Amino acid sequence: MLLLGLIVLGAGLRLYGLSDKGLWMDELYSLSFSDPDNDLATVFHKTVEDVHPPFYQIVLWLVFKLFGYAELTSRYFSVVIGVLVIPAIFYLGEKLFSAWVGIYAGFLVSVNFFLISLSQEGRSYQLLVLLVIVSFIAFVDLIEKKNLKSVIFYALTGSMLVNTHYFGVFPVMAQAVLLLYFSFRSGMKKKLLGMGVVAGLLIAMSLVPSVFYMIDNWARNVNWITRPEDDFFVEVFMTQIGRGLLALVYIFFLVCGLADLMRRDDRRDAMALLLLWWGLGIVIAYVRSVFYIPILTFKNMIVFLPVVILLTACGIDLVRNGFCKCVVLVFVFVMSFTYLYSSPDLRPFRIGHDIRSPVSKIKRDRGTMPVYSPYPELISAYFKVLGYPVAVGSLESIEARIKTNQTPVCFYVVDMWNMAMNKDYQSRFDVEIASNQKYADTALIVYKVQGATQCEGTAAGG
Repeated sequence: MLLLGLIVLGAGLRLYGLSDKGLWMDELYSLSFSDPDNDLATVFHKTVEDVHPPFYQIVLWLVFKLFGYAELTSRYFSVVIGVLVIPAIFYLGEKLFSAWVGIYAGFLVSVNFFLISLSQEGRSYQLLVLLVIVSFIAFVDLIEKKNLKSVIFYALTGSMLVNTHYFGVFPVMAQAVLLLYFSFRSGMKKKLLGMGVVAGLLIAMSLVPSVFYMIDNWARNVNWITRPEDDFFVEVFMTQIGRGLLALVYIFFLVCGLADLMRRDDRRDAMALLLLWWGLGIVIAYVRSVFYIPILTFKNMIVFLPVVILLTACGIDLVRNGFCKCVVLVFVFVMSFTYLYSSPDLRPFRIGHDIRSPVSKIKRDRGTMPVYSPYPELISAYFKVLGYPVAVGSLESIEARIKTNQTPVCFYVVDMWNMAMNKDYQSRFDVEIASNQKYADTALIVYKVQGATQCEGTAAGG
């Protein structure tokens, strides 16, 4: 009943305000790639050529085919996945420690600001964190049971994990090291080692279709990811947990939980699992980011957040007085809730631009003029999910038309970050601005040929 209550709480927090903000650029990439009118091969190639493994986009493509290509479909899918993280971490906490540790971990997941925020956008991160947790459940199951069913379960979850996000490789690497540790700790366990090798081969085989893309992407320098600063991990912790007293409470109970694990022999395996899950991936990603190509971002670090939550839950479980424990939980809930709904700074992991407003205005005005944008594919996707399909052209295409004297009498530009304005069309070409409505980091500009008196489909042209 407690777990059910946490699931309801988590669902409510994730659904609240789900449609308040429009889709942002990364979400539009997801929608564009997983357009249900694309075939499966197109979804695969668009995704792997854009740095990401294909599994999430393929699943999202199926979701769109089943439930319709609409603005909030991808977000509802993320909410469902985000809610499933609650029972998943409960079950992992129960397997590693106790049912009560699982309950406390489920509670922390249900009210966590970072997980709630990422549950409200149509991206792969909720599926990534769910599969990370489930993969460790399957890994523990393999260690304990060592049967064919556990091998298939682990290989399946591991395959989905590494094909959802490249950071999903790090937990699987940690599991491989742990498998060797458990296989040779007290004499060689041939059955466990053999089953682990079989599962590992199956996971590796799942990567065959995208392995060459992975090699190319591994060497790609993504220029928006910068080398981590000295305080990177502090900022990650603050972003994932919340600032002020809430962060201090987490740190206190996390340290208490870790210290308790270190002194108890009956929990040494659980400690080894959590510390290797936490440490191996962070070390590899940090070394690569500092000395080679940066890959660490606040969002990618979500694969390590369950460790923080489980260790904090272990610390809370140490509180023996029931009243004091209730005080701690109420404090965490109140501070998490107020932080979530006090307009926190989302800029570390979400661009705060408004693309919905200019697209919606063109739809409301039933605009018939051609539309152009610096990001034509993304803007076209937004029109399509709003039920008003428009073939958006690129800035290069409108410039080509102007230079060949085929300029439309009037045309829209859905501008972003003043990319079109900085081209200064009105001084370079025989066009002028009829109107320019600004939104957050976007604008809806209406250009017209100099001397034109009316632009059909927009209030500015009257």
